[in-house]
Amino acid sequence: FRHLLLPEKFPPYTNLLDLHPLNYTGLFNTKKLEKLYTEKYRCMNSVQTQCFKTIFETNNSVFVGATAGNGKTQIAEYAIIKHLSSENKKQNLNAPILYLCPNEDSVEEKWEHFSSLFGEQNYVINKFTGQYTFDSSVFDKSDLIITSSKNYDLFTRKIKKKKNFNDISLIIV
Repeated sequence: FRHLLLPEKFPPYTNLLDLHPLNYTGLFNTKKLEKLYTEKYRCMNSVQTQCFKTIFETNNSVFVGATAGNGKTQIAEYAIIKHLSSENKKQNLNAPILYLCPNEDSVEEKWEHFSSLFGEQNYVINKFTGQYTFDSSVFDKSDLIITSSKNYDLFTRKIKKKKNFNDISLIIV
């Protein structure tokens, strides 16, 4: 253990850059999505503005840790929008997005939200119920799967085709 490098006890946080808030005009591939955001919000907040370029223009992994009310769900929506409209999705049609929620109440809430947001654009939004036979048929047919970590854990313990896990192209926790 002599040469073991341990992380700092209190690692520095990422300072917010002094960026001008992004407007939603012209950012998304459909006018419907653009209209959805411009009706509710004037522009992105500072956390969203700082994350947007990395999420929308790269395929890098991103961790966003912010207090409640800082727009983390909207940041997740940007990642979903990017993924559903990208060439990656067109090339691998059986690769769903997995959205993990902390509890069942959140699953229902997010399912309703994302169904209203993406359902009209012919994307298949489903939720895992914890019933293996139902969930395995849903897995292959979905663009976005919303589940609790408990139900996903149950599903992963029972699944026979492990190849499906290689096909998950985006995980949002």
